[in-house]
Amino acid sequence: MAANYHNEFANVVEADEAHVWISAVQKSSCDSCSTSNTCGTGILSKVFGRQLQLLKLENTIGAKSGDEVIVQVPNAGLLLGSSVIYLVPIVFLFVGAVFTEALLFSEGIVVVGGVLGFILGLGTSKLLTQKLSRRILNEIKLIAFRSDNIVLQIESH
Repeated sequence: MAANYHNEFANVVEADEAHVWISAVQKSSCDSCSTSNTCGTGILSKVFGRQLQLLKLENTIGAKSGDEVIVQVPNAGLLLGSSVIYLVPIVFLFVGAVFTEALLFSEGIVVVGGVLGFILGLGTSKLLTQKLSRRILNEIKLIAFRSDNIVLQIESH
């Protein structure tokens, strides 16, 4: 079971007996990269900053506001989600370009077809990831407290 999941650290923002609302800062490796000042991803990371996201989970370990916890995230969902986010727009870009080229349009129109395909792919990707995230969110579990890299309590499965 452990091979199908990986653990992430999070902070409990709010808690009651039944649920916790956890937050985790989205990680970016741009801070340690020497080209972050000239890279598009690095520049966007600085412009938009790190995003704080709240996630509501079942409070299976009695966590309280301010606790640091460990959550278990399904690997398959992350792999599928990242595939959808990256591959769908690129596939739509190629389909748009190939379709317009097959209709014997000029090179400029083929480029526009590719761009429109890419934009359609971004929209499709967003819809698919929203559906996928609802399914994945049901599989994320609160499993333990975190304290100086020592697990204090683990939920039994």
